[in-house]
Amino acid sequence: MGKRANIAQMSRWWPALAAVAVVVVTALIGLLGNWWKPPPWVARSPRTHRVVFAAALAVLVGLTLVQVLVLQGPGNANGGNGGNTQSPGTRTAAPSQSGYDVFLGDLPPKLGTSNVTQVLPHGLEGRYSRPLVVACPTDPATDRVRDVTYSLAKRYIGFHATLHGFNPTPDESLVQVTLFLDKQDGRAFRFAIGQPQDVDIDVDVTDVDDLRIEVGCQNPSASAILIDPELHHR
Repeated sequence: MGKRANIAQMSRWWPALAAVAVVVVTALIGLLGNWWKPPPWVARSPRTHRVVFAAALAVLVGLTLVQVLVLQGPGNANGGNGGNTQSPGTRTAAPSQSGYDVFLGDLPPKLGTSNVTQVLPHGLEGRYSRPLVVACPTDPATDRVRDVTYSLAKRYIGFHATLHGFNPTPDESLVQVTLFLDKQDGRAFRFAIGQPQDVDIDVDVTDVDDLRIEVGCQNPSASAILIDPELHHR
């Protein structure tokens, strides 16, 4: 605990110390009512009375100054510390980063930036607030999949999203999203255009460096939409 913290602890005794000082000063005033002819049982010299009185007065002034310094210390500049019990001068620890969620769209892609967007297709404007949209490959012969890779750097323990497939011309074609965690085998999630229920994606990404999202479709005019894709931090 630092010097200012010790002063703050001492300030708790301020009322008692002030009361003692007032009593001492009052008693001295009563005893020294006649500065030049004091009672012989108090002191032999008037100078002694003046020195004792000045010392008591100095103690009172000193206590007052200490209290003023404590009240003007860090955390009291705006009328006190609002009930904070932390001693003045103690540095507040940085907030822990444990357990908070990060939207995948807030991370810059490591690869495949041009394959992903956060702009919803025409007809879905405003329906989802934090989407990731990957357009389906346009040519099954030469452009079979579209993918985007994010660097997780082993910072996260879980990935969650909801898969929705969209085609301006409704059909029953499949949209498939496959997640690759580093060099592990992919885990596929499929959505049939027009089905009433979206598909939940919930994957453990503990100790994963790279997350690659690969999209394949039966209809090249469709899109895969990840709704609220979140990474859960360690």
